[in-house]
Amino acid sequence: MIRRPPRSTQSRSSAASDVYKRQVHRWLTQEVQLSSKILNFEKDFANGFFFGEILARYNKINTFAQMQNTSSKEAIEINFSLIKPAILKLDIEFNDRVIQEVQSEVKGTAITLLFQMRHALKHPSTVKLPKLVNNKSQNYE
Repeated sequence: MIRRPPRSTQSRSSAASDVYKRQVHRWLTQEVQLSSKILNFEKDFANGFFFGEILARYNKINTFAQMQNTSSKEAIEINFSLIKPAILKLDIEFNDRVIQEVQSEVKGTAITLLFQMRHALKHPSTVKLPKLVNNKSQNYE
C-alpha cells in the first residue's frame, strides 16, 4: 500500500518558494526598507514602482523621481522603461514576456525577479544564479 502525505503537506517546490518569499521579504523590510509594506508580491510590484525604489536604494538608477506608484497605463509604461536598463545590467533576463507576466500579476514572477535582484545586488561579483522556475515550470532567466 502506498501512503500519501496529507493534503496540507507542501510539495518541495512550494516549500522552496516559501523560503524564497521569506528571504526576499526579510531583505525588503530589514535592508532595503521600502517606503510601503509589501502585502502581496504580485499586486504590489505589478506597476514597477517598487522595483524602481529598490534599484534607487542601491544607486542603480537616478530616475526614480520620475516614477509613480499608480496603476495608470502610462505610469506603468514609464516605470518599466526606467527600470529595464538597470535590471538588464544586473545580468537578469528582463524581456517583454517577463514584464508582461509581472504586470499581469502571474504568480511567482515578481518573487522570482526579486530573488534574482536580491542576489545580484547583494553579491555583484559572484557567479550568476541558475535559472529559477516558478509554479508553471517556466524559466525566467
